[in-house]
Amino acid sequence: FVDQGSGVFVLEINAQDLDQIVFNSGDRNDNSWAGSLHFKVQAVDTGLDGSQSLGNAEEFDVSVDVTAVNDRPDFVNVVDVETPEDNALLLNSFGISDVDAVLDNPNAEYVL
Repeated sequence: FVDQGSGVFVLEINAQDLDQIVFNSGDRNDNSWAGSLHFKVQAVDTGLDGSQSLGNAEEFDVSVDVTAVNDRPDFVNVVDVETPEDNALLLNSFGISDVDAVLDNPNAEYVL
C-alpha cells in the first residue's frame, strides 16, 4: 500500500495474484466505525513495450459485518463492597457473560 493521505491508499498487484488479497484493517478503525468501506478500482494493463493502458475507474462500497470471536468475558452485576481487614467476604452477586462461550471451556476458572 502507498498512503496518498486523507484516507486514500493505493495497492498495485498483478492480476494473477488477485485471488490472494487479504484485507486486514489493522488499527485504522475505531469504535465509531460505520462498518462500510469505499473502494475505487482501476485496471492498469502494461504492454510488452512497457506502455500502460488504464481501464475505467469503478467505485463501490462494501459492507463489513464483524463477528466477535474469542472476546474477553464481561463481569456483570459487579458492585463495590467494603470489609474490615482480615474479615471474609462472600462475593456472589456478580456473573460472567461471554458472547462466544460456546467456544470456551464452560468449566474454566476465572481469577479475580
